[in-house]
Amino acid sequence: MFQWEEKKRIINKEKMYYYSRLFNLDPLVLELILDRGFENEDEISSFLFPSFDNFYNPFALNDMSKAVDRIFQAIQRNEQICIFGDYDVDGICSSTLLFQALTSFSANISFRLPLRSEGYGINEIQIKQIAALGTSLIITVDNGSNAHPAFQVAKSIGIDVIVTDHHEILSKHPDVYAFINPMRSDSTYPFQKLCGAGVAFKLVQALLKKIKRDDWKKELWKYVELAAIGTIADVMPLIGENRTIAHLGIQKLNHDPSPVLKRFKGILQYPKIDSTVIAFKIAPMLNASGRVDDANFATKLLLDENVTELELRYFIKMNEMRKEMTAAQLQHAEDRILSDGLGKNAILVVHGDFHEGIIGIIAARLTEKYKKPSIVITASGKGSARSVPETNFSIVEAIGKTSGYLKSFGGHRAAAGLSVDMFQLSKFIEKVQPSIENSEIFNPVSYYDFEMPLAQFTSQLFDNFQCMEPFGEGNRAPIYRATEKFQHVIPFGKQNQHAKLINNEKEALLFGRCSFVINSFNSEFDYLYSSSSKNQFIVKEIRIK
Repeated sequence: MFQWEEKKRIINKEKMYYYSRLFNLDPLVLELILDRGFENEDEISSFLFPSFDNFYNPFALNDMSKAVDRIFQAIQRNEQICIFGDYDVDGICSSTLLFQALTSFSANISFRLPLRSEGYGINEIQIKQIAALGTSLIITVDNGSNAHPAFQVAKSIGIDVIVTDHHEILSKHPDVYAFINPMRSDSTYPFQKLCGAGVAFKLVQALLKKIKRDDWKKELWKYVELAAIGTIADVMPLIGENRTIAHLGIQKLNHDPSPVLKRFKGILQYPKIDSTVIAFKIAPMLNASGRVDDANFATKLLLDENVTELELRYFIKMNEMRKEMTAAQLQHAEDRILSDGLGKNAILVVHGDFHEGIIGIIAARLTEKYKKPSIVITASGKGSARSVPETNFSIVEAIGKTSGYLKSFGGHRAAAGLSVDMFQLSKFIEKVQPSIENSEIFNPVSYYDFEMPLAQFTSQLFDNFQCMEPFGEGNRAPIYRATEKFQHVIPFGKQNQHAKLINNEKEALLFGRCSFVINSFNSEFDYLYSSSSKNQFIVKEIRIK
C-alpha cells in the first residue's frame, strides 16, 4: 500500500487569485497551473489554449533538411519508398500518418510493420526483403536508432535510409542518410519528448513547409489526430509540444474526424473523446492487433477511407481475444509468484509460457498490484518490464547492469524490453535485483492535491478543471482525498468484481475490489479519487479509516 501525502505547493496566492480572475477559473485550477511552472499570462494562455503557433520549427531537428530533400528527390524520380514501422499504437499511427502524407505528394510508397515474432525494429533479413521489391529509400518510424547491423546491409546494397525515431540511443548514431531523433545527444531541437508519431508528424510539417504551402496549417490538421493517439498511447509527457499535439488532435477527433476515425468513434459510442478514452479504449483496441495478430492489417484499415464499421469491428474482436489471454496468463503469473515465493524480491521476475504479445500488459498489472517493478519473460527468453510510476526507479538501468546475461535490451525509466540468454536466466534474476538500500522502491508515495468530500465536488468545478485537459503523463489529473461512509454500494461487472459507491447522487467507481467494500459496508472509508464526469468519479486507492 502506498503512503498518502498531500502535494506540497509553494504558490504566490496574490498571483493565483489575479490569474483566477483574469482567466475566469477557480483558484484551485490556477494553483495547479502555477505549480506546474507556468508563471506569466502568455505561458498560462499557451497552456490553456494550445494552437499551431505553438509548434516549433521542424527544421530545428537534426538532419530534417537532408531528409526532406531526399524524400522530394525520390518523389520526383518515382523511386520506390518503404515506410518501416512498429507493431504498437505509436508505430501504427506514425506509419499511417506518414503514408497518408506521402500519398498526398504522389509518392510511390509502401509500408511494412513487423510481426511480434520478428521482434522490435528493422533487421538485416527485412532490409533484403524490402530491397527485393525495388525499394531505394526506407523511412523508419518509431524505430531504427539502434539497428546498426541492418543499416550496414542497406548501405552495402545501395539503399538510403532515413531514421525517424524517439527511443534512447544506446551507443553511436546509426550510419544512415538522415537520423531524426530528438533524443540525440547533439540535438538542436527545443523539445525532447516526442513519440514516434510526433516525430513523423514533424517530418510531415517540414515537407509541407518546404513546398511553401500557405495553408500548411490546414494541411497539417489532417494528421494531428493520429499524432495525438500515438502520443497518448505511448504515455509521453503531455507538456510542451506534446500537449499541443494532444489538444489539437482531440479537438479534431471530436469535431472533424477523418472518415475512418469517425466510423471508429461510432463503434465506441462515446459522445466525447478525451485523453482517458484514447488511453483506455482506443489505444488498447489498436494495440491488440499488433499483440495477437498483424499490425499491417490494422494500418490497412486505418488507411481505407471506405472501410465499414463492420470491418472496423476487427479491432474489438482482437481486443476481446487479448483480454481473455491476459486474464488467463495474469492468473498464471500470480500463481507462480505465490508458489515460488517471488513476492519477497525487490523486482518481481516471472518466467514461463507467456504470449509475447501481452507480457507488457502482465508486467504492468503485476506492478500495479504489488507496487514493485516487474519483469515477465516468455519461455523463449523475450521479456517486458515495468517500473512503479510514482518512483524514480529506472527499470532500464537495472536491466542494463545485467547486460552480460542478455541478448538485447532497450527502453526507458518506466518500461523496457529485453531478450534473455536462457542459459543465464537464473543469474539474470539474481543480478537484476537492486540494493535493499533503495527504499523508494518499497515505500512509494501516492500524492493527492486536495481534500474534498464527494458531495462537495460541483459540476462547475469539474468544468473548470477540464481546461487542463488533456491529462496524462506529465500533466496528471487532479487527485482528491475523502473520508466518509457510502450510502449505497452496487456491484457490477461479469463477476460483480467492481462496485459503484454512491453518495448524494454522485457515483464513484471502484474496480476489482467490490468484495472489500461489501464486506466492510458500515465502515468509514478513506480513499483517493479523480473525476471522470460531472457526477462520476474513479477510486484510485481505498482503505478503511
